[in-house]
Amino acid sequence: MEQQSPRKPVLKPAGSTSLVKKVGLSSASRQARVPGADVESRLGKLADSVMTAWVTRDQARLLRLLTQATGLQCTRLALARTGAAILLNSSSIWASLPDSWNEKRQGAVTRWKQLARLSPAQNETAKHPLCGLEPGDFLMAVNRLKKLYRCGKFAIVDTVPWHASLALKLVARGFLSPYRLEGLGPEVAKEFTAEVQEQAVLSRLIVKINNQQMRGRAQFQRKLALGADMPNLNKINALEFAQALTPAQVQELELAVKAQLHVCCLSDTGMKPMQTVAALTRARQEGYQVEEVLEARRDVLLIETNRRSLLSIVSGLRCWHYIAINILGIQPDAILPPRSLLDAEKFCTIFQNAGAATNYISYVRWACKVAQLDLSWDGPRLEMMLKGLKKEVLRLRTTEWPERWKLIGAMVHDITMLADQLEVPDFGDLAVLSWQFLFRVQSETIELEAGSAAHLVSLAPSRHRAVFLDAQMRLHVRLQRRKHRPQGSLLVRGCVCKSESPAVCAPRRAQALLSRKQLGEKLFSLSKDGFLKQLRGMLTLLGHQAAAQFVLKAFRAARATELARSGHPLHFILQQGEWRSAAALKYASADDLDYGMFLGRTLGESEGEQENEDSCSV
Repeated sequence: MEQQSPRKPVLKPAGSTSLVKKVGLSSASRQARVPGADVESRLGKLADSVMTAWVTRDQARLLRLLTQATGLQCTRLALARTGAAILLNSSSIWASLPDSWNEKRQGAVTRWKQLARLSPAQNETAKHPLCGLEPGDFLMAVNRLKKLYRCGKFAIVDTVPWHASLALKLVARGFLSPYRLEGLGPEVAKEFTAEVQEQAVLSRLIVKINNQQMRGRAQFQRKLALGADMPNLNKINALEFAQALTPAQVQELELAVKAQLHVCCLSDTGMKPMQTVAALTRARQEGYQVEEVLEARRDVLLIETNRRSLLSIVSGLRCWHYIAINILGIQPDAILPPRSLLDAEKFCTIFQNAGAATNYISYVRWACKVAQLDLSWDGPRLEMMLKGLKKEVLRLRTTEWPERWKLIGAMVHDITMLADQLEVPDFGDLAVLSWQFLFRVQSETIELEAGSAAHLVSLAPSRHRAVFLDAQMRLHVRLQRRKHRPQGSLLVRGCVCKSESPAVCAPRRAQALLSRKQLGEKLFSLSKDGFLKQLRGMLTLLGHQAAAQFVLKAFRAARATELARSGHPLHFILQQGEWRSAAALKYASADDLDYGMFLGRTLGESEGEQENEDSCSV
């Protein structure tokens, strides 16, 4: 009988180490040994699985993958080549796991970093699995690309289950926009993914994009061949320009520029000018279109000058577009710049508020500057006309307070009680918070989210608003950013059950509201149009003749006016709403405060908010 030879021990490759021994997260997974030859492939599969589970929000799978990762044997070089180290060190990816596991993972982060640190000679082999983007930006790009598959332009609706996985693979390869697939053939789908269903989706998507882009270029060539029918190249379509300024388009542009800069080795913000020049020179020598990257970066910087007013700019350009076509008879492709000073003056005559007129004409002026268009239409007479409109508004306001702003505390109490009796969801709470905090309903109150005490000190960039009720029944509202206040606001209101009524007590109503909401969840499901419709309906049921004239701005304007009539000093009113006009205290006279007229002027400066009464549709 032949004697079996003893089993030879498996030798570990030089430089390898065990994450179990280094990190000490899991003793149950110590038996999961990986031969040295398969380390890199196993880590690559692990990195792909982590990204898929993270994008699809599969918490159970993430937990299994983290357990599996703790038992892998790997080298520092393998971690870097697969990008697994970056994924393991990102707290955003593992944020959904239970606290106990997150505490263990956080304790191991420093050891993971030590394990993945490379020597200078190995830097060129490192891989970034998120395409050089931050986790939040990467996830946003995947979700946006996934939604594009279902939009009218692409309409690949019969393959919805494959959208998330395919979007993940495309973004990981640097395709942040579907239009970047232009020029590729359908056959490359097999190189991008091994899934047959995903290959079918990607092939159809590439064919559609190529066809669309080819049709667009053919139309341009036909126009160019006509010669006389070609519109003036110094004029553009205002509506198309406005559509390029939507938040989704701007975010896509920023992500694309960020990825391009990373490719050109410009992701380090601490680089000196000469270091940047050297990096751009190397990128150009390697064949990258450096000038296009710089032009895209220029566009981002120009847009940043009015980043927080982009929605208002879009509204203003749309208004000018329809006026120019339907009233002034201008061709759609020659809307910007205005033909003459006279056209701009005619545009300003449609406004009844000087602040709105000034804002809307400034949006047209800003668009012309960004697009490098002619500005000869803008002159001193236009400025004089706007000044006349402002004086007319002030003269008329001294004798007439707009019906649409005549909301008083008793009316707020009545509509709130009526809404509660009719069991109208969200209306009463939204109305009381808008009234007590002097909020802009459409951009501040409706977007409020449930928060915690920690959010009063530090609010993550992804969170814009947080509401918290402390033990003393004081309601805190933290706003990350605000119109005219880039650093945001922290507002506090106490209980007014005794001095006013429980029906209009913001802390009392918020207590019941917050008890039904999870951390980070929006407090209200109403839209601004739905809330305004309900407001007018409640006022109609209560017998108010001018119910149809009320607007959302009534909560701010009327509340401030009521405080003034109650004898509150101006500085108190400005502090209640944290308005930017505190510098005007030294210039305001006592007469300005009569019937809230100075407050009317203050509110007039903030016109241009996207409310129904300020929108223009033709």
